[in-house]
Amino acid sequence: MNNEITLEALANNINSSWNGCRATIGDKSIRLELNSFTGIQISLSYKENIPNFVLSCKTTSWNYDGDRTDLHDVITLAFASFLRINRIGISFHLIYAMNSMGLIESEIDFTHCIGIQYNSKLIGDLNSPQLITIIEELLLSVVIFEEFFWKSVGCFCNDCKKKSNLVEFFNWKAPPEFIAKINRIIPYNETRVNSCYRRHPSWNYYRNFQEGIAVIENPELVGVIKSFLVNRAELKKVNSINGYMFISDSSNNYVNRNTMRLMTKYINNLEPVESAIYWIPLENQVIAFGTNFMIAKNTKSGIEAFRVEKEKLRKRHQIESRLVFPPSTFIWNEKINGKRFESLVKELMEKERGFSNVRKSGLTNEGDNGRDLIAQVSVREYGLVELENLKAKTSLKIVIQCKAHNRSIGKALVKDIRDTIDLHESDGYFLVVSNYITSSLISHLESLKKAYQVDWWTKDEIELRLKQNEEILLRYSDVLMPIVSHH
Repeated sequence: MNNEITLEALANNINSSWNGCRATIGDKSIRLELNSFTGIQISLSYKENIPNFVLSCKTTSWNYDGDRTDLHDVITLAFASFLRINRIGISFHLIYAMNSMGLIESEIDFTHCIGIQYNSKLIGDLNSPQLITIIEELLLSVVIFEEFFWKSVGCFCNDCKKKSNLVEFFNWKAPPEFIAKINRIIPYNETRVNSCYRRHPSWNYYRNFQEGIAVIENPELVGVIKSFLVNRAELKKVNSINGYMFISDSSNNYVNRNTMRLMTKYINNLEPVESAIYWIPLENQVIAFGTNFMIAKNTKSGIEAFRVEKEKLRKRHQIESRLVFPPSTFIWNEKINGKRFESLVKELMEKERGFSNVRKSGLTNEGDNGRDLIAQVSVREYGLVELENLKAKTSLKIVIQCKAHNRSIGKALVKDIRDTIDLHESDGYFLVVSNYITSSLISHLESLKKAYQVDWWTKDEIELRLKQNEEILLRYSDVLMPIVSHH
C-alpha cells in the first residue's frame, strides 16, 4: 500500500478485490460489511480525530432456518474475541437487541457492540495515509479471521452447499445429553433460556439470559480462537487483589476471581477431561475456552473495573513496600524550590488526621505576610490543647508557614508570628521546616502556646509521614530521596 492511499481508494479496493465484502465511506467514516451469511458490519467513524468503533451482527431468514439467536451470539462472541486479541486490541461492550416484537424474551434479533478501548494508533486524521494503512490492516485481519471461522464451523454459503451437497438442519432444542450436562451446573430458567443444535454452521448452543451465561460446543471453533490467542503474547495476566488483570498495549480488563472459579468449574464439568483454560475479557463479558467448549459470562470486566482493582493493588503494594522495604533514611536536596516544598507540605497536611480544607494562600516568599497555607483543624480529631479563649470552637483556622532551608531555622528567618496570626484572623500557627529549628525559636513557639494553638514539624516529622505515604514521596524526588535498606 503506497503513501498516497485515500479512504475512497481503500473502499474501491475492498469492493473490487475482497470477495463478498462491501465498503462504504461517509463523512469521516468507513463501514465494512462481510458476506450476508456472517451478518457482520464494522463501522469506524471519527469526531475530532477520536474513533467510534461499532461491531454489529444481524443475519437474515433468507440464509438460515429457525431462530437465529445462536448465530448472532456465537458470531459476535467469536469476532469480538478476535478483535480483543488482535494487534489493535479493541475491547467491546456487547449489547443484545432482543426480538423486536417483544413476545419472545430469549431471542436475539441482532447485536450491537461498542468499542470502549482500542490502540492509540487508531486516533488521528482519518484522511492521513498512515491511519488508513492501519485501518486497512485491521479490516483485512477481520476478513482473514472470517475465513478461519467458516472453516471451523462449516460454511453454508451457496458455493459450499453446491460443492458438498450440504443440507441445513436446525433443531430448536439442543441434544438432551448436552442440556443435561448444563442443567447440572447452571440454574435452569425455562422462559429465559435459548438452546439449539445447528448442523451448518455446526455447534450446540445454550444461552441462559437470567444467569447471563452462554455455552457453545464446537472444538474446531474453540481451537481456532485459542490459536490466535496463543500467538498474541501481548495479552498479559496479572494476579491482583480480588482477581486477575488482563493487560495489553491497547486495552486493560479485569475479571473477578470468583467469576473465574465459577467458569472454571463449568468448563471442567463439561469437558470429558480437565483441560487448560484460556481467557478473553471484554468490557461486560468474559469468555473462557476449554477444549470442546467456550463459555461466556456477563460481568463487569472493562476499563472501569480495571481501574478500581488497580487502585486496590497500588494500595496493597504501598503497604507491602512500607513493611518489607521501608526507607531507612532520606537525602534532602541542597537547594529546594520553596513552591515545591509548600506543595509537599500541603499534600501531607491533607493526609493528616483532623486537617481539612488545606489551601494555598499565596506564593512562597512573595509578600504573603508569612502565610503559605491555611487549614481548618478539628479540635477533637487532632487533639488540640484547649485554651480558654478557644473552648467554644470545634475547629480552628490555622496558618501554616513553610520554610525550605539547608540549615536550621532561627527566629530571624520567621516573621512576627503574633502579627501574622492576628492579621489573618487565625486561631493558631503551624511552622514546617525542611531542616531543624533552633532552641531559641522552640522557646519562642512554646511561649506562644499560652495564647494560640501552635505546633511545628521539622524534617523528622516530615520523613516519618513520608514513610507512611510513599505515593507522595515518589512525586517529590526534587525535594528529597529515600535510601532503602534491604536488610
